[in-house]
Amino acid sequence: MKHFLYFLLLSAAVCYFSCNRTVYTMTDKASEYLAFATGGGFTGAIISYHLMPNGQLFKVNNLSRDTTELPKVKKSLTSQLMERAAAIDWSVDVNRPGNVYHIIRLRTEAGDLSATWGDTGYEPPTEMTELYSALQELVPDKEDTE
Repeated sequence: MKHFLYFLLLSAAVCYFSCNRTVYTMTDKASEYLAFATGGGFTGAIISYHLMPNGQLFKVNNLSRDTTELPKVKKSLTSQLMERAAAIDWSVDVNRPGNVYHIIRLRTEAGDLSATWGDTGYEPPTEMTELYSALQELVPDKEDTE
């Protein structure tokens, strides 16, 4: 009976730790996530980052097709950033790319919400640029990730 209880406790612990940890990949993404990117310029390269609800952060280079999983973001910070993105007034049409541009995309079960800007002389809503700056702070030293 004693061995059975140990086995039962061990089984419960293994199940708990394996079942409660959702792991995403770029081919098996969450249904809701936040993406941000910079693109354009001479090469037309786009470096995008995808923040999953569990804090996983991926970097994708559109030219080389390289995908890198970056250090995980704290779940509390991830939730705050997702809430900030959801609070943005997405009805404002922000589709003003320039030679070099920035993108924020909020993927929800209802669909995609996105903003693109970079056009000279155009200033997107402050809430978008502030969110973009906060998201950029998640990216480790750019020399290590380029």
